[in-house]
Amino acid sequence: MISNILRLVCWIAGHRYYTIKAFSLYVRKVGCSRCNAQWGMHDGVKAFVEWDLDLERLSKEMYG
Repeated sequence: MISNILRLVCWIAGHRYYTIKAFSLYVRKVGCSRCNAQWGMHDGVKAFVEWDLDLERLSKEMYG
């Protein structure tokens, strides 16, 4: 219930982004300090996708 309220607050006010892990200059894992959502971000292709198990596996294969 609380996480749904925090997600609603983020939807209205915007997320509070921070870098969780930088894999390279262009690739990183980011999160929201308010609702704890996580995303993968790639500056070169301007990609911003929800962090899931597939992205977790890919990051471990590519970056260790």
